Parts: sequence; structure tokens; C-alpha cells
Amino acid sequence: MARSVRAFAAVLGPPAAGKTTVCSTLCSKLMPTTYHLNVGGLLREYLEAGSVDSTWHTVKDCLNAGKVVPIEITLNVVANRLEQAEMASNTSTQLILFDGFPRTTEQLQALQQHFGNPIATVWLNASLASTTQRLRQRAREDDLDDAVIKNRFDVWEDMYQALERDPALLPAPLVSIDANRSEGEVARELHKKLQECLGLSQTPPSRNVREPKPATSRFPLGPLPTQRHMEAIIA
Repeated sequence: MARSVRAFAAVLGPPAAGKTTVCSTLCSKLMPTTYHLNVGGLLREYLEAGSVDSTWHTVKDCLNAGKVVPIEITLNVVANRLEQAEMASNTSTQLILFDGFPRTTEQLQALQQHFGNPIATVWLNASLASTTQRLRQRAREDDLDDAVIKNRFDVWEDMYQALERDPALLPAPLVSIDANRSEGEVARELHKKLQECLGLSQTPPSRNVREPKPATSRFPLGPLPTQRHMEAIIA
């Protein structure tokens, strides 16, 4: 049975597309009644605070390798945080943003089953050049290993291609946003799109709108990073 939660949207996109930064900007400056649920951040918090057991090791191994954490673990972490947020929340919370989740079609289906249908699925399109620059600036531990980075890109490419092949997988309109701009510009466009999906705008939401993609790849980032690109990222 689906859990009862407030309206929510899923914000997706490849590594360093700006998902967390844009969601944070949106929630703090444009939509203060929106709750930002950074799923990757929650899993890293779990490692810092959780007891070291088999689940802890599974999460650590997956994150260190750039692989997808098993769905049952991720859903449990998400549900626990939502319960905590509900207990301490402002009743005016209007929308929950799932940042970086779901990453696979399996997670997408589980999200529907456990939490209902998101009002929108947002894809942040970012070029390889912009994501490379952001990875260098962020310099998080999992941004420094070329194999880990490629695994993470592969996960998102698989997800994007699955959505391209079968748009019916989406429980809500796919909203595509050009993320090769400043965080403020992207946040303002995201704000506008979410307002439309919430019915707070006169403009109806677009369905399955995608940016044109390079002919060399179906993935909005363009071709996956080559070894040369990987060396540039970690240089």
C-alpha cells in the first residue's frame, strides 16, 4: 500500500548536473514551503551515523563504487527521514523534492508503489564540459576515481535511455531543463515548472519535453567520458 505523503517531484540528472545545488536554492529562496530530500546525502549521513553492520557495509561499498544502493535500503532511509520531517514539519509544507532519486526504473516503480505518483519528473541536462568543471570544484571523495565516475554516468544513461524507450514508465510529466546555466537561472525555471505542475500557474505543464540531443548519443550529456575525459576530471 502506498504511504500518504504530500505532493512531491523527482529531480534527476547525471553527476554534477547541479541537482542538489538547484534544489537547495529553490527551497531556500523561491519555494520556502518545499522540503528538499537529498537521497544521496541521506545515504552518506547514514554511513556517518549508523552502526557498522552488513547494511552499513552494503551502502558503503555501493557508494564507493558508484553503484546503486539496493532499493529496500534506500526506501527505508527515505521513509525514516520523511517520518522525522513530518514530526517536526511546518504544516505549510507544500511539496517534497526527491533529489537524485529514483536512479533506475526499479526505483521508479518502487517510488510509485510506496509513495504514490510524483507531480513531475525533472531532468537536468548538463554538458560534459560543465559537469567536469563542477566535479573538479566539488572534489568529493567519490568524484576522484575515474571508474566510480563512469559507473555513476552509466547508471544515469541507463535510466535516461529507459525513459526514452518507454515514456509510459513515467508516472508524471517529464520536464527537461537546460542546466548549463547559473544555479539561479536553473532554479527559477524549475520553480516555474513546478508551479505549473502544482496548478499555481496559468500555463499548463508540458509533457515529455526534451532538449535536442547530440547525434552521437541518446544521453543528454553527449558521449560518455573517455579515459582522456576521466584524466581531465581528476587532474
